[in-house]
Amino acid sequence: MRLEDIHTYLTQEAEVLRLEQEFPELESFLRELTDKHGKLEKLARGLEDIKQAASAEQKSLVSDMLGDIESEINRYYSKLIGHTYYAKLELSLETRRDRNIYWIKARGAE
Repeated sequence: MRLEDIHTYLTQEAEVLRLEQEFPELESFLRELTDKHGKLEKLARGLEDIKQAASAEQKSLVSDMLGDIESEINRYYSKLIGHTYYAKLELSLETRRDRNIYWIKARGAE
């Protein structure tokens, strides 16, 4: 039994020595992966900022366009329907879950 223990010890010692030799290489590889991970996180944050800025600009442009055509639509609405209470239409934009929803609401005297 004693000889078996010595053999196990020597086998484990050889494995430890092999792992110690690989350690600097593995440590370098880990640093490289950590650096790449950091760069990917930075890229993801930058892309999210770009997405938010583009979305805000798109919403602003659409809101401006809706404001520009609202008076024209109201002119047609009053000529075609001429409702006594709902005299004006209001166009609005709402964003839910990254989707734009456009509302046409009839408004009365408020």
